[in-house]
Amino acid sequence: MRRRESRCQRRSPEEIAGILRDYEGSDLTQRAFADSKGLCLSSLTFWLRKARERGATDENPRLVPVRLRSEAGTGFELIVEAGTLRIPVDFDEEALRRLLRVLESRC
Repeated sequence: MRRRESRCQRRSPEEIAGILRDYEGSDLTQRAFADSKGLCLSSLTFWLRKARERGATDENPRLVPVRLRSEAGTGFELIVEAGTLRIPVDFDEEALRRLLRVLESRC
């Protein structure tokens, strides 16, 4: 078992931001992600809470109003304040996942 001191070390803001990006891109629970990276669960939980609090007060909030519209066979339209993203019905599913991850990281 690893020593607790190595798991709960102090990290730079840049390192924390990278860890949070990795977590958000994973399909793991907080506990599973923390264990896989040798992190303290309490640290990960704290960083996530702080990031969400900052996101709610920043000029660019993490949550933005979105309308999703679809008509049979035509694809989708993602409508946000900045404009409309039209996604054709035959758009590659994996490409759509990558696109959504990029959009999530910038909102």
